[in-house]
Amino acid sequence: MPFSFLGIDVVKGKTRHPLLVKTTSMTLASGDYSILGHSDKISIERKSLEDLYSTLTHGRERFERELTRLQEMQFSSVIVEVSLETIIQRPPPNTRVVPKSIYSSIIAYQQRFPKTHWLLCDSRRLAEKTAFRILERYWIDNVEKPAKDICRQQRLQKRNGVSENHVNNGEQA
Repeated sequence: MPFSFLGIDVVKGKTRHPLLVKTTSMTLASGDYSILGHSDKISIERKSLEDLYSTLTHGRERFERELTRLQEMQFSSVIVEVSLETIIQRPPPNTRVVPKSIYSSIIAYQQRFPKTHWLLCDSRRLAEKTAFRILERYWIDNVEKPAKDICRQQRLQKRNGVSENHVNNGEQA
């Protein structure tokens, strides 16, 4: 099912269209978002304000296990859909949690799990765009670029009269 990223446009000719990305819903071992076939290498955990407060109080042990799994990945991130100012100054209604403890937990987790990047966004929309851009960058650097490099190398070998069958320890046979 496609997901529309408002504010990220694709230009076709002289017309601009919102970017539509094909998505698949599935259970991931860690995080909320990844790339099909790469969920063991990149994952993004997304938190709303309410979810953040709940996770860092009642779901703390489960979240720490998740952060441990995320540490093993090539790239992982926790994206929070609100700013630090909102976390501290406008906690969820009916919470008894002191905002300073949530703030302190975020700092502690950044130090205890340094390979998992925490990004505090000002809005849900910015969090969505940020998640997309992280996954897009991973795709470009780890899927598209290596594939292009292999094709380029094969073209050069073909142009130079070298095939895979004739290459032996880096020398032509």
